[in-house]
Amino acid sequence: MQQISTLQKVVSELHEYKREKTVLEEKLVHMEGDLVRKEALLMQNVDIKKELNDIKQTNRQLQQQLKQLQEEKDELLIKAEALEEKLKLKVEEKMKQRHSVYHRNKREVKNLLSVRNTEIVSSNISLEFGNVSISSVEYSISPFHLTIQDSHYDSNDGRHESELTKAMEANNKYKVRATR
Repeated sequence: MQQISTLQKVVSELHEYKREKTVLEEKLVHMEGDLVRKEALLMQNVDIKKELNDIKQTNRQLQQQLKQLQEEKDELLIKAEALEEKLKLKVEEKMKQRHSVYHRNKREVKNLLSVRNTEIVSSNISLEFGNVSISSVEYSISPFHLTIQDSHYDSNDGRHESELTKAMEANNKYKVRATR
């Protein structure tokens, strides 16, 4: 009986070992799964770090390009401002030239209006009042009368046309004063 008891004890221990072996095998399978997941995460982590480094490098390049573009933009803005200033000066110079020609022609018209003797002139002349030009003029000038016949004028600016009208009105006023 003792042998049976020892045999039962050995069988019992064998079952216990088998059960522990099964539990340990399950733990081993579980740990192997964890290890595989950790290795996969580690590989992912390496890939993510590599991708992050690539992104950082690309970001540095883009920042450098942005800086270069900003500098180029600033240079172009400075050039544009210089060109605008140059254009502004040319426009002012052109306006001064037109103003000067206008006043010179206005003086010539006043001189023509101040002639005391009657003259009849028929010629191909061209008078410019800024943007107004009069050509192929036949006119008669006396202290009291100015007529312009068959006149042709071009005007891009009604202001200069009104200056001619003012000159003619001034002549009419002169006539009225002179007849008194």
